[in-house]
Amino acid sequence: MEKTTFLLITGGVALFGLVGIVDAKPAAEGKCPAGKVRSAKGVCVAAPKCAADEELVLGKCFKKCPPDRKMGNDGKCVECADGYQKSKSGQCVAPPKCAADEELVLGKCFKKCPAGQTLNNQGKCEGCATGYHQDGAGKCVKDPVCAADEELVLGKCFKKCPAGQTLNNQGKCEGCATGYHQDGAGKCVKDPVCTADQELYLGKCVPKCATGQTRDSQGRCVGCATGYHQDATGKCVKDPVCTADQELYLGKCTPKCAAGQTRDSQGRCVGCATGYHQDATGKCVKDPVCTADQELYLGKCTPKCPAGQKRASDGKCR
Repeated sequence: MEKTTFLLITGGVALFGLVGIVDAKPAAEGKCPAGKVRSAKGVCVAAPKCAADEELVLGKCFKKCPPDRKMGNDGKCVECADGYQKSKSGQCVAPPKCAADEELVLGKCFKKCPAGQTLNNQGKCEGCATGYHQDGAGKCVKDPVCAADEELVLGKCFKKCPAGQTLNNQGKCEGCATGYHQDGAGKCVKDPVCTADQELYLGKCVPKCATGQTRDSQGRCVGCATGYHQDATGKCVKDPVCTADQELYLGKCTPKCAAGQTRDSQGRCVGCATGYHQDATGKCVKDPVCTADQELYLGKCTPKCPAGQKRASDGKCR
């Protein structure tokens, strides 16, 4: 608070007087005292007195919204007020009053579902709620309470499986759960903890394969994984990154073949790929699309041979 004083000298007597008190310093963070609002400068000032048909929002008076609307921070009437919903025409309307055997879903009343079922957004009863399951007649019935050594599967209680095994939908114990593997006797036992230079393979810790290698069905480290190729020493090394006009061939970036061409075993661009044919200049061009009564012959659509005839090497039907 800042106090402003004045000094009046009259008849040799100095008089001091208090002019007034204002909130010169911004108020501490938080709410202003009752009857005051925070100004744009962060100072608590006296709140304006709004008329009966006005509402105070962030220190300003605005015309009150209709009962079905809420006022935003900018003083505009926007969303629907509590207890109202937006209609298809965009108006805020009071929701219908549903009967005792009905439920309100997205502004409409629908018949309540049978015990255990739930209403979807279209007002249809579907599925079974948590704690219920579907019986043979398709009706939702309450789940039974299983004993401590039992497990609930599809609405029935089954004996829990031995450690490491899982229950299937028929209530039978099968396979091994994550973190377990089958030993020689077919029993699920816990996986061993492998060292940093090992990996788990068929329940055993085995040395990791060299970078880029893969493991075959016998567990041997062979070949090169995707994104790697074998160098001259037989070691798997990472494939290079080729430019847009190149493609990877035998671990090297080579110029792409012309559209429609294929690469032979020596890596040369030759012939024409499926769906292409060689034109008069020797360039591979796309095959035309033939009609149902035509067939492709030497890159052109020609009438199909009559039933029982075949096209000879000279292109004639015989």
